[in-house]
Amino acid sequence: MLKKILLLSILFVSMYAKELSYGLGVGFISTPAYIGSNKQNNRFLPFPYIDYKGKYFNINRDKIYNQFYDKNRLQIEVSIRGMLPSKSEDTAREGMPNLDTILEFGPMLTYNLREVDNSKLSLLLPLRAAFSLGSDSMFEYQGALASLDLQYKDRIFSEYNFIITSGLGFNDKKINDYYYEVQSQYVTSSREQYSSKSGYSGFHTSLALTKKDDKFWYGGFIKHYYLDGAVFEKSPLVETKNSLFYGLAFSYLF
Repeated sequence: MLKKILLLSILFVSMYAKELSYGLGVGFISTPAYIGSNKQNNRFLPFPYIDYKGKYFNINRDKIYNQFYDKNRLQIEVSIRGMLPSKSEDTAREGMPNLDTILEFGPMLTYNLREVDNSKLSLLLPLRAAFSLGSDSMFEYQGALASLDLQYKDRIFSEYNFIITSGLGFNDKKINDYYYEVQSQYVTSSREQYSSKSGYSGFHTSLALTKKDDKFWYGGFIKHYYLDGAVFEKSPLVETKNSLFYGLAFSYLF
């Protein structure tokens, strides 16, 4: 059944594509076990590339865009993001359930503040719902996240796309508890019971640099989270106020 759905999806995309480029490669990514953990996980993963412009919607590496509402400086898009799974072993969550893959998606309002030649300054307002993808909970709602971001895009050296994004995050209680709650059965001598609340979830800044030619797409990124003042910073599971994500990838274009 899954193969049939995949084949039908590819057929649909191909039928309505005005422009379609795709590829496959490999990427390296380093992430904390969860934001606020001292443990860093390093992975090599397959890296698919797709750039689709169709009759009804467009798809890029992390969003579906520019078809729902696009007027003057204002656009409404669909934004997609996620977190990789993480084992609790050798972390502050030792003895607690492992963390599943998290898929986040939802609308994002983009207001273009200034655009000159190849540079653009925009205000981003994403609101995403988070769902866990695991063996016990295949698609379970885990809460909502939002942020207020300022993003600058530019093209440098005539061939590299540069993006810097900074902003403030906000989470609801459910997603904060998914990562930072300590229920009574998991209390230890060094880990007290804890329950979070909704509110500010920290300051984040990311840098990305990409390049695309006739045969390859290359990219790299680094993203930093600073948790000082976050509503969950007193959780015994928060070991550090600084978390770093970074990675490199390339994809061969067919």
